[in-house]
Amino acid sequence: METLSDARFKQDYASHLKHLKLKGLQPKTIDAYSRAIRRIGGHFDYQIDSLSEPQLTDFFSQLLASRSWSAVKPDLYGIKFYYEHVLRKPWVAPGLIKPPKSQRLPDIITIDDGLADLRCHHSILTTVRTIHLTDQTKHHAIERINGLM
Repeated sequence: METLSDARFKQDYASHLKHLKLKGLQPKTIDAYSRAIRRIGGHFDYQIDSLSEPQLTDFFSQLLASRSWSAVKPDLYGIKFYYEHVLRKPWVAPGLIKPPKSQRLPDIITIDDGLADLRCHHSILTTVRTIHLTDQTKHHAIERINGLM
């Protein structure tokens, strides 16, 4: 038997899908955000219209324990979208999750960095040449390594 909260969730979920399409989001984004709402809905017994910050903190902590940041991000953005566009409520946890800081490679490498890269490349080539492979396999491996550099 369908409960009142289940019916409400289904109605809000259908509204969510409409808003995703009306906002012109890409099909993969729509799929990711809708999957996020289903996952969050299932976790909270389909009562997600008044989640607290501690509930969201626990949910996303569990999610981050088993998934990478890039896998958790659509869930976060999906529930934010749901609150903003379907429920028309402010997001309850603005600083909940911050992405890990990524370290960019410099546009211009130093001479020392370049020499280190060359030494690494040389070590890999030397290893490939000295292990017992057929000549054809060695040639193929060396070509692939050179193609990566």
